[in-house]
Amino acid sequence: MYRFISLIKIALLCLALGSGVSSAQSISVEPVPEIDGNLVGIISPIQAGIPKDFLESSEEAALVTALLKQPDHHFFTLRKFIQRLSLAELKGPQGGKTKSGFLAARLDFLLSQGAVDEADALLQKAQVDTAPLFQRWFEVQLYLEDPINACAPLQLRPELSDAIDVSIYCHAINKDWFAAELLLVNALELDRISKSTGDLLSVFLEPELLDEIVLDPVPSSAAILALTIAEALDLPRQSSNLPISFLHRDLSENIGWLPRLRAAERLTRTGALAPRYLSELYAEGVASASGALWDRVRGTDNLKAALATNDNQLICKELLKTLTAFHTDAMVPIFSRIFAEELALHPLAGTECIGAQIFTILLHPKRSVLLFDLAAELDDKDILTALVREDFEKTATNGPLEKAVRAAFRTPLSSKPKAVDILTATVELQEGRNSDPRQLQKTLTLLRAAELEEVAINLALEVVVLDRLDL
Repeated sequence: MYRFISLIKIALLCLALGSGVSSAQSISVEPVPEIDGNLVGIISPIQAGIPKDFLESSEEAALVTALLKQPDHHFFTLRKFIQRLSLAELKGPQGGKTKSGFLAARLDFLLSQGAVDEADALLQKAQVDTAPLFQRWFEVQLYLEDPINACAPLQLRPELSDAIDVSIYCHAINKDWFAAELLLVNALELDRISKSTGDLLSVFLEPELLDEIVLDPVPSSAAILALTIAEALDLPRQSSNLPISFLHRDLSENIGWLPRLRAAERLTRTGALAPRYLSELYAEGVASASGALWDRVRGTDNLKAALATNDNQLICKELLKTLTAFHTDAMVPIFSRIFAEELALHPLAGTECIGAQIFTILLHPKRSVLLFDLAAELDDKDILTALVREDFEKTATNGPLEKAVRAAFRTPLSSKPKAVDILTATVELQEGRNSDPRQLQKTLTLLRAAELEEVAINLALEVVVLDRLDL
């Protein structure tokens, strides 16, 4: 108390002294500078492995279109590259009616990959001062199960959203029940929300109505707000086809092992979850059924046990079985990140086993170090060896995809392409043996010309390895 009174006295004294200096002095007020959302990033160009001027020659509208057209890539390399692009602090694109159009597109892409924490980190650095950015902020905070934070900007600036359901929900979250109920009644009378949404909100405001109102099932394709309310009311929900960002909720220890496994696998495929977490989750139980997922659980457990015994014949047997189980659902890059470092320590025998060992190591970020003891096993003319050594002079190829890879790395580089050209090329690139060799060559050539050599090499390695595993 005394300290508080002393602080007031000091403040009054400073005010008196200030007024005595010059009564004519005016206080200047400057607006807070507006943040260009398109420039916001959370990793540096060096960390991203992307030139700082990568976006500069592309039009914002074209970039947004190309980014939002990205398919559900099976190539892990492309997923991670576009995620790094979405997070990097780069020079902005040309044009654009707002300073946040490309930021909004990046946030949408990240959410489509389940990268909720990364999307939140971007928004924390930006100014949530437009309706499109508030919409993303609201969704991200609900995915993070933080409804109070989701509604915070709306309390200060109600004009950020004209969505009635959002306004009603936020009034309720802020315990302004009268305003929430008044808005709901008016919205229903004026047909501004559907009956099913109105019923859901009515029960959210008054849970005892659940005995009187028969709620329609909330589909898995519903907006995050409806899914959040359904979860709060403990209503049954579909377990399949949920938005991938919603699946973080299924990682809770309160959830059954199978739903956690399904959620973790899907999030790990997109790069939103560390493979280490999935590996640890596999070990939490014993596979008691058949199917691809259970084959991976069983295989991971058996291969870890084999590696612990140092029995190279047993390791070989379990390696081949487990690698096949992971390849079934395009998870070989995940398998690589779980097992490559330990597999590199074992001198396996037999062409098939050594091949599987090398394939696993080639898709790991530390492949150059891990391949050190296996250098003698590499065929000097193999396209995979050429990619590791970046020497394509005496390379033999098998099939059209490998020929396309060799051509891309032997083609003299032309002028630097635009970012939008690269993103357009990745949209058209299909996975596995369905890849068009001409499109693959074009994509790799564009990546190299844009000073993205490491991305090109990683993609080429992944294409060739997966192609050979398909044989």
